[in-house]
Amino acid sequence: MRLIVVEDEPIARDGLCALLAAEQSVEVVGSFASAEAARRGVRSALPHAMFVDVEMPGEGGIDFVRSMPAASRPHVVFVTAHENYAAKAFDVKAIDYVLKPIDERRLAEAVERVRTAIDTGANARMHARLNEALAEGLSDDCDYLTRISARVGDRLVVVKLSDVSWIEADGDYMRVHSKGRALLVRMTMRELERRLDPSLFMRAHRSALVNIDFVTGVELLPHGEHVGMLRDGARVRIGRTYRSALFEALGERT
Repeated sequence: MRLIVVEDEPIARDGLCALLAAEQSVEVVGSFASAEAARRGVRSALPHAMFVDVEMPGEGGIDFVRSMPAASRPHVVFVTAHENYAAKAFDVKAIDYVLKPIDERRLAEAVERVRTAIDTGANARMHARLNEALAEGLSDDCDYLTRISARVGDRLVVVKLSDVSWIEADGDYMRVHSKGRALLVRMTMRELERRLDPSLFMRAHRSALVNIDFVTGVELLPHGEHVGMLRDGARVRIGRTYRSALFEALGERT
């Protein structure tokens, strides 16, 4: 993990560099006394994160961080003797906020938070690349997905869509039901439906899709309600808007 230190006081800067360098798998690749110097240092050293003093002559630490594009900004930990900057620090998405005089244990916690943020970002990018690869290459004769990946802890699980019985919206995610487990995929209903084969997956209601091959029957309830029964035991409500198209796909005309 590559870190830089931005601190105008030489003694404090050297001390912080020494403490960070003592952490496992940490390399301090630069230390800078001003925001202007640090800006050049970020471009040349390409750090994963930077530990930045809030109060510096001229351009302060928060303004320095705010001036950097969020997409290319290293992770940030602010270091200061004053608690009253905390709100501003987290406004610019700081990972942590460490008070002076620096406690070694507290600094180690900040380093671990940075490490976690780096790992999380790397996993998210890997997940996105895997989904793109799956979308590009898994079907030779059409553009529909045949597999989908879901993140489970620190693993990516690949699921065949032919094994998926139904899919439901869950906030910003889609919950994919396959072989007795439910996996979360970060995708909207509209985006996912566009990528699925319509001869296999159809809307049951506005927040659910069913795999036609899994439907074993439809239960007719009082007051005109209908529930699809799936071979894995799931029961999915069928909305009025989607009923006719679904029944026709099942071989029944209404």
